[in-house]
Amino acid sequence: MGNNPHDSWSRMRHLKKESNEIARDTEELENQIKDLKKQVRARKALRQSVENEFEEELKRYAKAECLKLATECHSALPRELRDLVFAYLCVQEHPIEIRSIFDFDAKKDDSLYDSGDENENDAGVESEILFRLPPHRNRSAEEILESPDAHFLNPDYVGKEMAAEISQMYYSRNTFEVLDNDNSELDFLLNKDWFNVGFAPCELIRKLRVHVRCEDFDKDGLRNTADYILGRAGQSEEKYFLDAVYYNLEDLSEIKDKDKLELELVITTALESEDDVDNDRIFMNILEAVKKPVYDFKHAGSKVTVLHRDATAKPYFEMDISKKFKVTAEDWRKELEDHGEVWLPCTNYIYHDMIGDDDEELFRCIFRRRWGMDGIYFTDSEEDDYEDDEDFDDDEEDE
Repeated sequence: MGNNPHDSWSRMRHLKKESNEIARDTEELENQIKDLKKQVRARKALRQSVENEFEEELKRYAKAECLKLATECHSALPRELRDLVFAYLCVQEHPIEIRSIFDFDAKKDDSLYDSGDENENDAGVESEILFRLPPHRNRSAEEILESPDAHFLNPDYVGKEMAAEISQMYYSRNTFEVLDNDNSELDFLLNKDWFNVGFAPCELIRKLRVHVRCEDFDKDGLRNTADYILGRAGQSEEKYFLDAVYYNLEDLSEIKDKDKLELELVITTALESEDDVDNDRIFMNILEAVKKPVYDFKHAGSKVTVLHRDATAKPYFEMDISKKFKVTAEDWRKELEDHGEVWLPCTNYIYHDMIGDDDEELFRCIFRRRWGMDGIYFTDSEEDDYEDDEDFDDDEEDE
């Protein structure tokens, strides 16, 4: 026997009624969940407001207590003893790194910060980081730069006179390391009197390490394109890259008392083309880009060290090439006069399309004459007999 149609119809009506009841219950629960989520958000906002108020109250309390203690110490201790205290507070064994926040990966020292991301990664880097730069692509310096957060540099905590004394020791006794040759980072470090103590860091810094990051030259595959190989493109991009290196380093000229400065430039390359001549050509152009800042400091009395790191080498490769900057002060003065009123490093660049198939020896002679080396992996050599440091274009026109 088949099912009774009447019973089947009654069954469907019952199931539909049950389904509608479940739907109403579900909607009611969803509304309750939405209301609970709204309440949770409100409570979180209230908690954050209370936490912010607590932090502000804590800062006011800390400022008052620190200022009281600092004032007592300043009046009770002679300068010699105060300097011992300052040295303990602010002189660090490792360099203080200046980097963009998107490149930030070192352990945060809470004694130097009053805010920050709790989830920052501990990469085992030993140096302390006092300054941080947030991401700054397409943003102005006013938008991207933040002041150092160390309380002992802040007059609100220690008084203006003691803050000035600590700042003098902090900037003159520590080594600062700029991890990217970005002029915003150098300007950030050197030129701002963050707490209005009467001087900018550039007046006091005595030890500075600047990284000249050239690893990205090949990152877009420029040298692998047909236009580059055929000499139809790439010159403007290369000039832009090299000129940026030069102009960023020129910001170092703001440093005062250059005769007291220890400056270390670390040039890092990753030139992986199979064309060794072209790799050496680019390396020579990089040297031309850094030449003027190096000689300006060297002949102003600074102790200048120039290192080259090859990021592609296994094992790790680093070479001190400081001795390759051996032009005397008199010869350098003459070169500046001959160059003209404005120094343009691009006049000394050699571009890819200037070197023909038969020009390698000519290029090596020029490299040797200018820098006393044959290329990146050089050996010291005597000055070459080659005298005519002419452009390759001129040489090609004579053929």
